[in-house]
Amino acid sequence: MPKVKDPSSDNITTVYAKYVFSAQEKAEKAIELADAVIELEHKENEKKAVNQQMTADLAAVTMNTKLLSAQLRDGFEMRMQRCKLELDKVHMQRIFRHPDTLEIIKVEPARPDDFQLSMYQEGEEPTA
Repeated sequence: MPKVKDPSSDNITTVYAKYVFSAQEKAEKAIELADAVIELEHKENEKKAVNQQMTADLAAVTMNTKLLSAQLRDGFEMRMQRCKLELDKVHMQRIFRHPDTLEIIKVEPARPDDFQLSMYQEGEEPTA
């Protein structure tokens, strides 16, 4: 049996052209837009948080790099150290020595109360 051609299908094609939305389609698009705007706000907030964290991380690494560079350049770092205190009455100084090697760690001017305390410890009466 021969095929019968549908007369309404003659010259049917597609073309890129303007399509006008119905009221229902406009409402659906509005809901999609609202959801997209909310998602965009969330993504922007996440981006800000990540950028702030990254900036803080970079600042910490930069600070550590500068500190290590200065320590390497100078050959020392400042830190709390155990030491033995000696009072030099002749030069009026406080001498701090390493307890094991007796290497001088720090020398600073003596305070008035240093010698009053040492005189009291040596059996003399304090002069207060």
